[in-house]
Amino acid sequence: MAPFHTKFFTDLLLQAKFSPEKQKLKQLDACESLLQIVQKDKCYPIDFICYHITGYRPKQKSIEQEMVCHEDLIQDIPVYSEKLSRMMRIPSGNTKGKFYTNASLAKHFRVSEKTISRWRKMGLAGRYLVYPDGRLRLAFSDNVVDTFIRINHKRVEKSASFSQILPVEKHAIEQRLIKWAARYPDQRSEAIRRTARKFSRSIEAIRSILIQLESQKDLDRFYKRTTGLSETEGQAIYEAYRNGIAADELVIQFGRSRANIYRAINLYKSRELVEKNIEYTDSHEFQSQNVSSILDAPQDLFKNSVRNTNHVKDFASPNLDSLGQYIHDIYNYEMLTARQEFFLFRKYNFLKYLAEHERSQLDSSMPSGRAMNRIRLYLQQAKEIQNQLLSSNLRLVVHVARKHVNNETDMLEYIGEGNLTLIRSVEKFDFTRGNKFSTYATWALVKRYATLKSNAARQTICVSADEALDIADNLRVPASQIPILEATRKNLDQILTDNLEEREQFILREHFGLSEQNEDTGFRRPRSLTQIAQLVGLSKERVRQIELYALKKLRKVLSVDQFELLTQI
Repeated sequence: MAPFHTKFFTDLLLQAKFSPEKQKLKQLDACESLLQIVQKDKCYPIDFICYHITGYRPKQKSIEQEMVCHEDLIQDIPVYSEKLSRMMRIPSGNTKGKFYTNASLAKHFRVSEKTISRWRKMGLAGRYLVYPDGRLRLAFSDNVVDTFIRINHKRVEKSASFSQILPVEKHAIEQRLIKWAARYPDQRSEAIRRTARKFSRSIEAIRSILIQLESQKDLDRFYKRTTGLSETEGQAIYEAYRNGIAADELVIQFGRSRANIYRAINLYKSRELVEKNIEYTDSHEFQSQNVSSILDAPQDLFKNSVRNTNHVKDFASPNLDSLGQYIHDIYNYEMLTARQEFFLFRKYNFLKYLAEHERSQLDSSMPSGRAMNRIRLYLQQAKEIQNQLLSSNLRLVVHVARKHVNNETDMLEYIGEGNLTLIRSVEKFDFTRGNKFSTYATWALVKRYATLKSNAARQTICVSADEALDIADNLRVPASQIPILEATRKNLDQILTDNLEEREQFILREHFGLSEQNEDTGFRRPRSLTQIAQLVGLSKERVRQIELYALKKLRKVLSVDQFELLTQI
């Protein structure tokens, strides 16, 4: 017997177990009456149900005032009525009115007893009676049956219209399915649906016939196997699809239905999407309902500018012969205003937010092809916006690179590295802070170029004993302190990274010669505060203030000897 959906009925049944027989009979009648007044799509409080079944209202403290929905109620009341009547063992001769047994009711409506069992879960309440042969049988009063028919008359009529499939009709169904299998072996579900419609039978009945038919040998059958797609087979299908083989050809090649082929393709596409890294800057605007304000540009936003969203081919590494042409071409791209830049960055991150949100809703076992198409569309649109942002800022890379190199060969390397840095800057820029992207990108480029120079400077020349003495004379320090000085230089990069901000690191490296190597001594050539101020776009006095503040930080982490040697360089 089915369990209760609501705990209240379990407790009520335990209490009714110790109630008098007369009270139990009243509860049985009350259950049948309650089913007549409850309405679909409504919920009822526990005290309402308790009062209609038992005749009293429980105290507020003794029971939680939870709500029971109609779907749970019409399933729990018949179960309660059946379990309660089994305790009582009511003789069938002591009942008033007409009662139907399970078999007689099925015969009356010309349905199967399984159909009656399904009706019981829909609100057909019965009670167990003891018949003259001494056996307990489930019986339904005529009032309960009439109420159920009134509420579910369409379902009863539909169930009564079913009839047993005769051998002649079954043979005709089999012949039609065999023809479908021979002509369209990948359309199993479509064949079942159309055959069911043609013969006015249920889909399950036709499917049952087809399963029996497929169990026979030497017959053309649909592409359907008892086991699912293996990992190896699914991977082979996806690789073939990526190589340009059409789905219809894959159906024949792998002996699978078209649905199975597309399911395998979508499964592996979803895995690629899951592995794809989607980073974006979140904003409270993304959760608002006004999506059009983010995606649709105002009419006057790009009115006076030439929008060019074409991808810049191989902009990360221009050719040596075409360096001049490359620089000429990138200066043809229009610079963005602050308003245009904010709109594009917000839309760029919002599209990636939509893609990530859609990806989180994907069913890993059976991903939706439409959902994955939407994700790819969002990412494609975001890529187009990214290309527009990159195109409008390529001249910034050239401008910053010119301040760090003097020859054309190094210029090519720095432009390539700078363009890659620009891509990462677009991906990580936080537009919600209200800063200009050019400021953020400039610092990222300066940091990258400083790293390039620092890496090149690490390739120092091994210094001999005599050279060490020369260095000591030049630096005016004892030769015994040269190893300490070298150790200080080697560890300084990590110390700066751990304790200083990016701008402070750059200023100290440039001023104390930690970025550029001196060809004569093997040490780096320092820059003046004026030169550094020109590089970072600040005043000389402001650079000096930042340097002093950074040195105060380093006093806490460097020893006295190390700090003195550092400032003597």
